[in-house]
Parts: sequence; C-alpha cells; structure tokens
Amino acid sequence: MTSSFDLLVLGGGPGGYVAALRGAQLGLKVCLVENEFLGGVCLNKGCIPSKTLLAGTEFYSKLEKASDWGIELGATPRWNARRLFQKKDEVVLKMRQGLEVLCEKRKVFRVNGFGRFISPTQVQVGKEIYSASKLILATGSSAKKIDLGIKECKKVLTSEEALSLQTVPGSLLILGGGPEGCEFALVFRGLGCRVLLVEAQERLLPGMDRDAGSAIRRTLIAKGVEVFTADSLLKATESKEGIRLELKSGKSDTVDAVLLSVGRIANTSGMGLEALGVSLNEKKAVATDASLKTKVDSIYAIGDVTGKLMMAHAASYEGYMTAARLAGKTKEALDYSTVPSVVYTYPEVAEVGLNEEKAAAQNIPYEIGRFSFAALGRAHAKAETEGFVKIIGHAKTNKVLGGVIVGDGASDLINMISLAIKHGLSVADLRSHTAPHPSASEAVVEAAHLFFKEGLHYA
Repeated sequence: MTSSFDLLVLGGGPGGYVAALRGAQLGLKVCLVENEFLGGVCLNKGCIPSKTLLAGTEFYSKLEKASDWGIELGATPRWNARRLFQKKDEVVLKMRQGLEVLCEKRKVFRVNGFGRFISPTQVQVGKEIYSASKLILATGSSAKKIDLGIKECKKVLTSEEALSLQTVPGSLLILGGGPEGCEFALVFRGLGCRVLLVEAQERLLPGMDRDAGSAIRRTLIAKGVEVFTADSLLKATESKEGIRLELKSGKSDTVDAVLLSVGRIANTSGMGLEALGVSLNEKKAVATDASLKTKVDSIYAIGDVTGKLMMAHAASYEGYMTAARLAGKTKEALDYSTVPSVVYTYPEVAEVGLNEEKAAAQNIPYEIGRFSFAALGRAHAKAETEGFVKIIGHAKTNKVLGGVIVGDGASDLINMISLAIKHGLSVADLRSHTAPHPSASEAVVEAAHLFFKEGLHYA
C-alpha cells in the first residue's frame, strides 16, 4: 500500500523538521521520515548536548570566582560528572518531546525508519511506500573518522561518543582546532581532564577571523589546555599506560583517549540516490542548484547533506525557504550573507559577513572599527572583559560588510550586525544607534564610532 503526500521530508534534523513544520503550516500534506530521533544529530548528539555541557563547565568556573562577589562557599566546589551528563540528557529529552508535540499539532505524519528512494517520487521505509510530488532530502552528516590503528575503539572517540561518556578520561588528545575541537577542549578541561589540542593549520579556528582565533588560543592556554598549531599526529600506539602519541613537531606524550574533531561527511549512502540520477560532488555530498534542487526535478536537498554551510541554523533557514518555495509562497533567492558562524566557547566567538581576510581576498577596500570589552562598564561588572567587537565596513561607502565578536554573549550581539548587513545599513547607522547603558550592546556602537576614528570611551 502506498500513502500519498504533497511533501515528503527525509531526515528530521534542524533542516528537515523545520521544512516539515513550515510545509504543514502553509497547507501541505507532509510526511516526515526519521531513522532515529526528531531533532537529528544537532539536538540529540551535537549542538544541544555539547552546549549543555559547556554551560555546566562555565558555571563551575564562575563558582571558583564566587568570592570575588562576596560569596563565601562552605566548601570547594567539586564535580559530579555523572549528574552533569544526566542534565544533558534531560535537556535533550525535553526539547525532543517539544518537537513531537509540534509535529502532532501541525498534523505532520511521522514515520520512524530508514528511507530509501525507489523512484523520484517514492520512498520505501520497511515494507511501506510513501509518495509525494516533491521531496526534500535532509539526512545530515556524520563525524569523519580516521583509522589510527588503535584496536581498543573505545579509546578513539567522535563527538557523538564523547557526549555519551560514562566516565571522564584523565587525559585527552583532541585532533582538530575548529569550533568543535575548541568547545570540547573547554568541556573536558573544565571537568578536570588534561587536554592536548592539535590543529594542522597555523591557527585555531581556521577560516574565521585571525584575531578571534588568537583570542581563543589565549583563553584555552590560560585554562590549562596544551595547544599545538601547525602540527599533526604522526603515530599513535597502544601501551599499558594508554595511547602513546608522536606529533610532527617532535612532541611525545601518552593520553587515555583521542577525540576526532576533523570534520563531517554527508549522509548519502544506502538511499538509492545514484540510481535516480541525483549527482554527488567530489566530497560525496548532494549537488544542487541555487534553489537547492538536485538534478532530479522532484528532489531538493538541504543542510549538511549538501556539504555547504554545515550549521544547524543554516539548515533551518534552507528548510524554511525550500518548504515555502514548494508551497508556492515565495520565489525569493537564498541569501547566505547574513548567516552567522558561532563558536560556543567562553568567551564566545561570532562572525557574520566578511572578515578582514575575506574582504582583502575579494579586493574590497575596507576599514574596521574595533572596540575592546576591557573598556566596557557592563563587562567589568560581570568580570567578562575578554574579547572585542570588530566591524568591517566599505572604505568608501561605509556600508557594513561584516562583523566579528569575541566575548560574553557574542552569539546574541552578532545579530545587530547581521541585521545591518541584511538591510543594507551603513556603519554610520550603527553609530547613531542608542544602546542601553550599561549593556554589552554598547560595544557594537562604540566599534562603529571607532570606524570613523572618533571613539568616545576608547582612545
């Protein structure tokens, strides 16, 4: 028996469930197929659990400074790591249940199981067949693995496995100094683990603002993380003491476990895509046109499976817009210029639009305005003075091109700059904004003043 729908979404992560909910909201009869849990990797094995652990370790670090605010704790704080991981599971379950309720209220028909295409308009799950005139592929990605030659697989972890540990290792090597690697370095260092962080590029957070990478490097080192950049793992061997490491730089050490944070690969295998004529690129991700349509007219692809912007909020944006397009409610082109990148370290790193290197690479004349949180009253009141706001503007028109923020609440503050880019505002427009005092948002306004070399609270 075949069940028919207007729209079938394969994958229930941040892209897929948003597409399903939006499609149903616009009157489409929607089927959502998910092999595991609603929310995908992000909610269940990635973004939300890792940020919960980060929040816990950040809170612990604040407790250690409680006496600065006159709070005399009766005893030195100590970890109950098992309870922290239980808290993570509670947060995930609560949010997953919320999604289930939303799907039920929007009348999204849910199917649990692995979906495989049997035609351009049909997907088989088990013995059942589901058809739709339009389908959205949103199957996400998986952590990339490297064979280190270690037989004891429990000693070599991916991010998903690291989030489900029952005990915290005494020492840990993290391979990869991108956003994920830096976040996990703080989590495990905060839990008392000795952490070595190795990045092959010459700086942390490669691809993001150079100053931001330098700031996070200082933060990690200050917290006791051993950071190695322009370095790599040459050899790993098992011993009675753990895993013996040899780095390209000549550094030798022994750790209890290795965490691989070396990227992600699109989930495209086993679904019958090639037989339909859906093209994959050199990274085995689904190739699409500008509207996210594949080579097969009835099939669209969004999120990590396309290998483009592998971020949950980018997938949600694509899901929202694609569902609206298929419902005939919009012809608006996708615009990624205001999709921010965020690293949830403490302090946070957020970036949107062009940073200095990207502007220079495009031969765009630019100027910057940079303001340090060390000159901000609100930052001192909260003892969160690490970081800065940097605004990148066109040197001739002063149109806002991008922004970089390192500091407490950067993931929220970056929205001021994102909106400025989206609506074509100038740095002068940001300068004329009146921010509440005292607040972190004043730093954005101050950076705009400094763009014009007329800083008020920073000389």
